[in-house]
Amino acid sequence: MPQTKKQEIVYTVMMVCVMVYGMVAYNIVLNTGSLENWVFGAVFHEWPIMVLIAIALELIFVGRLAMKVAFRLVN
Repeated sequence: MPQTKKQEIVYTVMMVCVMVYGMVAYNIVLNTGSLENWVFGAVFHEWPIMVLIAIALELIFVGRLAMKVAFRLVN
């Protein structure tokens, strides 16, 4: 897990990029009904804006909420 703020930001960016790519690809496959090679390229039409939104939400809201829930469950 990240120890410094810089590490947290780098970790967040890496995880968000991978997760958004997978989720957008999954949504395209659900809408078209088939997994074909063109899907992997089509993801990049929506990917940049979704990554920016996801990073902002993660750094502002979700990270703090997840930390509170995790520590509540552990204690």
